[in-house]
Amino acid sequence: MNTIEKKRKRKNSKKAAELFRRSRWLVDVICRYKKISFEEINMEWKISRLNDDKEDIPLRTFHEHKKAVKVILDIDIKCEKDGFKYYIENPDDMMKDAVGDWMQYALLSKNQKCETEIKKPRKSNKTSTERLFLRYAWLVAVIYSYRNDDGISFSEIKQKWGDSILNDDEDDIPSSTFNEHKKAVNAMFEIDIICNKRNGNKYYIEYPEDMMKDKVRNWMLYALFSKNLKCENAKMDM
Repeated sequence: MNTIEKKRKRKNSKKAAELFRRSRWLVDVICRYKKISFEEINMEWKISRLNDDKEDIPLRTFHEHKKAVKVILDIDIKCEKDGFKYYIENPDDMMKDAVGDWMQYALLSKNQKCETEIKKPRKSNKTSTERLFLRYAWLVAVIYSYRNDDGISFSEIKQKWGDSILNDDEDDIPSSTFNEHKKAVNAMFEIDIICNKRNGNKYYIEYPEDMMKDKVRNWMLYALFSKNLKCENAKMDM
């Protein structure tokens, strides 16, 4: 991989991480308020830790984030015309059903009945944001599934990727790509993947018990997988 290709991949990864964090923030704010005006959203944005400059959020940017939440995650942020309040229908019910369920999709193998809805981009095209989201989430799910086995080695991760339903290009996962994904997981999901060099260089997730507590993140990941995968018999033991 040449230098230009590496820079492009890092740029795409950074954009994807920023988009997910901002989308997660927006969904979380709307869920907390139940119904919220754009002015109130702007007030929340000005004190958000994601807003380093503490600037207002332009209305155009807000609508771009709103559209991204719908297109990528299929989560519909609606507007109540009477008072122009934004809301999400029944978020508590959806979050309750979604906690942890996205991992069931992420860990599906090719021998299970499942069809991907993501169209393969031509080689000249950039990797889609959805593909990046799915790959990062897959890595988290695989490592998390080994939480009771003292972690998982890189060679085992490569084997898992070879059998993953998401690996429709039948490609390998180089160590450089793995390390980039590991950094992106931290930037996007705030999840630390640690390497235990004293235990055969096995990877594990720091504080795995905290993962299930973030209902908004789990709901968004569930929405991402359920939108992009049509599956039968998706349930498995975790």
